[in-house]
Amino acid sequence: MTGQRTNTEHPKDTSVPEQLSASDKPPPHQVLAKHLHETAYIYALYGALDGLSLSYSMVKYGFDLINTNKKALSSDLMHEWMASPQGALIAATEALTIISFSLLANTFKANDPNSFKRFIATIWPYLRDTMKGLKNAYKGVRGTMGAFSLLSGMNVASMIVPVGVLLGGLSIVNRIWYRRMRNIRIDMTVKNDKILKAVQSMDNWEGEDCHFIRQNTPPNEDDLASFKSGISATYILCGNKLFYLNRLFGSYDELLLSDAQLTSLEEQFTPSSANITKLDKKQLNELTKITGHQHANLKDTFESQTAFLDSNYYKGIVSQSFGGFIDGLYLYVGVLGLSILAPQMFAVMAAASAFFTVTCIATRMYEEYEYQNNLRLSQYKIEFAVCAKELEALCYETTEMLMQSKAETFTGKKEDAKDKLAAFEKKYKSFVAKREALSDKLTMSNGGAALAGLKSGLAAYSAIGSVLFAIATIYAACSIAIPAAFVIATVAAGLACVIGFTAYMVYKKNHEDTKTKEVISRSEPQELQNLLKKLKRIEIQSHKESDEIQPSYIKDAISQGLVVDPSPQFFFQEIFEVVRSFFSGVAKGQKSVDYTFNALQEPDEDGHYQDPPIMMVITMASSILFSIVLALRALARGFGRPSPGKVEIKLEEKNVEEVPLVEPVKENDKVKPRVKASTEVTQKHRFFRVTDSELIRLQSENNLVFLSSRTEVEEPPRPQTPIDSLFSAS
Repeated sequence: MTGQRTNTEHPKDTSVPEQLSASDKPPPHQVLAKHLHETAYIYALYGALDGLSLSYSMVKYGFDLINTNKKALSSDLMHEWMASPQGALIAATEALTIISFSLLANTFKANDPNSFKRFIATIWPYLRDTMKGLKNAYKGVRGTMGAFSLLSGMNVASMIVPVGVLLGGLSIVNRIWYRRMRNIRIDMTVKNDKILKAVQSMDNWEGEDCHFIRQNTPPNEDDLASFKSGISATYILCGNKLFYLNRLFGSYDELLLSDAQLTSLEEQFTPSSANITKLDKKQLNELTKITGHQHANLKDTFESQTAFLDSNYYKGIVSQSFGGFIDGLYLYVGVLGLSILAPQMFAVMAAASAFFTVTCIATRMYEEYEYQNNLRLSQYKIEFAVCAKELEALCYETTEMLMQSKAETFTGKKEDAKDKLAAFEKKYKSFVAKREALSDKLTMSNGGAALAGLKSGLAAYSAIGSVLFAIATIYAACSIAIPAAFVIATVAAGLACVIGFTAYMVYKKNHEDTKTKEVISRSEPQELQNLLKKLKRIEIQSHKESDEIQPSYIKDAISQGLVVDPSPQFFFQEIFEVVRSFFSGVAKGQKSVDYTFNALQEPDEDGHYQDPPIMMVITMASSILFSIVLALRALARGFGRPSPGKVEIKLEEKNVEEVPLVEPVKENDKVKPRVKASTEVTQKHRFFRVTDSELIRLQSENNLVFLSSRTEVEEPPRPQTPIDSLFSAS
């Protein structure tokens, strides 16, 4: 059962399939966002503009810090310094360095094979966090201290610099630690996404056994796809190199062995090019001891990820709490300094700002919990997909054995068929249990819905606040004081958004989480239940149900069981981020022009430097450019970039030949079931296999008519690979 969606909800998967009906096509903004993300030009342009904005911010931060308790304006001191030859040279060097760094970092990838590109893309986010942490902490402390002085009547200006610098230093450490931890967690989630896709692309679950072979030609990554069914991972010894290929994990590792390691391997393992050795646990441990390389498997991978999550659970919560506190001071207290307010109204606005800061802390903690839960969900999805593959294979095997057991002379197979049916029913129950567990993890609680509503409300308030700051920038350029009513209306609108979105999210959650949905979503999948009943009827009665159990029917039944209805998805965050980014570009464009065209500024009657008319025109163009680029970048990141952990659980579509497992054959005027060989039913699925010798014995002893005896279905030819001959055995 699919939850009703509002106009602000869209499918989370932003990919655009080749063939879609008109109703299934993604909305235009998702198509545009995907195009922007894939071309990546918007990221390069954003990198250049962001670097210019950061250059201004850091120089301004330095002068704000120096001039905190002085009467002179820091902007005037900054202008005079930049007008000097030394200041101009330092400012230009700083700007070119940061802009170049930011431009390259937003173009390169952190996994680029080139070490220089990889270094730039990896180190830049930490440098940016350093600059943002210093600036945000200082501005947040300055605004908070100013509000405290007005409310209490105490002069605490002398505490601004030491507290601001201290919190700035702590903010830097916190941001760097959290980014590193988050990147590791994202890498784990992306890895699980790849594993899930690999599981779903398999014709059947092949297990996680590892093999060891020797060959003269080194393998390549393309050989991952050429493995024969049943081989998921292998070590390949070639000369003094050991290669490790793992199809499930998408791994291709190359190890250069020392003479001592090579000798030890040859003593422990003596495979020839005609022999494939299946490694047991003891042999794998010995190989790891010799080479230092460990065979990857799901159990160890999940245990490692769980240990990482457990060790960083409270650390991540505390880190996000501190980050929410600093950002709350910077984002929500600073609005109080935009206009002069009456004491009573100022106290009300300060209380509202304190509420927003506390809410920001709570939502950051919730956000961290959701990030951690996202990794755990990716593990559950893999386990569920593996169970589905095992269930699918068991269903084919059970169906075929039941057909064979119904033959008059197949008495020896009846007990085996019963055992196989019992195994299928047991796996079916495990599948249903995993489905219910995954559904529980995907279902949002009332508390989660309330926190999600608070988060969306804060995002809406940030968007409204960016409009206010854009208006304040325009008013300041025209030397006009912004009316107090604008500030009051903005804060009131923010409170309304927080309350409104919280109420809406809780209502939406409870509306979707009705008893009807609970019964339908959490009950046993109907088609799979019917399939189990059909198999039981075949065992008890006859072949009446056999014609309906086609490979496509089995696949459809399991596919229906894979559908787990999550809580409704909302995209308020992404929408409001686009709005916020657009209006924040107004102020950033204006400040960048002040920084770049500093020499054109002229002093007014009071000695403060102002923009001449020509700079006003440049400022308008700059603000428009910043607004468009920042908004498009937010659009690309929010709607065009794939989200880790959002891979859909499904069975891969295969071309399955519809051939009945049993058909009647007349013999001496009696209708007998004719059992078809496994390879006739489908070339894509591994059914219950009978050896050639057993088929010949059964034919001679029981006079059964088989259409073929392990005859392989011809497949389209493909290019030969170096290890084709080594994987010829299934």
